[in-house]
Amino acid sequence: MTYIDNLIFHYLGGITLAALKMWPKAEELFEICVTAPGIVPSAIQLEALKKMRLVQLISRGKTEVLPKYALPSLTRLLKSTPYNAFVNAYPHNINALKEIARKERTLFATVCPGTSRLTSNNTDWICRRKILG
Repeated sequence: MTYIDNLIFHYLGGITLAALKMWPKAEELFEICVTAPGIVPSAIQLEALKKMRLVQLISRGKTEVLPKYALPSLTRLLKSTPYNAFVNAYPHNINALKEIARKERTLFATVCPGTSRLTSNNTDWICRRKILG
């Protein structure tokens, strides 16, 4: 088993568990992928970080700080993506959140078909939270 095999295994496991709505387990597998030791971050790790943030928003309503042993450059890479804008808009600015989800729908669906479902779950969830609580 190679380093890349390990990343792919945990990333795909997280995708599968997220599709089954097993949020804590999906987050755990994404975190294992994101925090795998290395010198330079892998594209797989960046994708896992994006999905981990969305899963955290669904399951907890907020994101957690990455552990200190995660590569700091991953956070910098995430800042230049629509995922970061989505996470920052959540839950304070519902209109911006819906606009980002609508505007970047093709990106979310192209990168991973399940991602557009995750973003729509988040926008639906925040609306339900506002109504109920």
